Amino acid sequence: MIKLIKNQPALSYKEHLVITDLHLGIEREYWKKGYEMPSQNKDLLKRIKKLKKKHKKLIILGDLKHNIPNITYRETKEIPEFIKELKKEFEKVIIIKGNHDGNLERLVKGVLKEYIIDNIAFIHGHSVSKKAIKCDKIIAGHMHPVHTYYNHLKRRVNNKCFIITDKIIILPAFTNLSAGSNELATPLRKHIKDEERLLLDFTKVK
Repeated sequence: MIKLIKNQPALSYKEHLVITDLHLGIEREYWKKGYEMPSQNKDLLKRIKKLKKKHKKLIILGDLKHNIPNITYRETKEIPEFIKELKKEFEKVIIIKGNHDGNLERLVKGVLKEYIIDNIAFIHGHSVSKKAIKCDKIIAGHMHPVHTYYNHLKRRVNNKCFIITDKIIILPAFTNLSAGSNELATPLRKHIKDEERLLLDFTKVK
């Protein structure tokens, strides 16, 4: 049974914990713009460990790293260490390749284009194979979906949300440092109709 995890940008399927879009190394982008930004890696690991519970396996639906197309010196050091820590917690760590994951295979072994179990396709979402489309369900990331509204101060606020249809579930980004989007610019867009949007607390929004 596929189960969204309340108040978390994650879902559970049997023994699998599923998250997406960690964007390790995104701090470098802020640094280039003049902002001092500490590494998010320890915080991400802490959050993932809190979600582990009964889950024996972890699926990361792509964009483990941020910088494209190259690998930075920082990523060369930090990403293998990050995965090593995750493997201490989980029996298996399954990594799907995202559009930000160029040359990730140099840092991590066994990176997959997609992962299909029980006729459920786990993909990143920047592309979708014919095999995945034929599955009963598709679980994806990539789009960083958010619900946007204006608060009482007339300031724009973006809240992470899940996008759900009878066939497709889009997860929000696990990182808190990357902007979200209301748009569904993806190959999956033509397969998404009558979607339901849920905030992390499961409030329905339009």
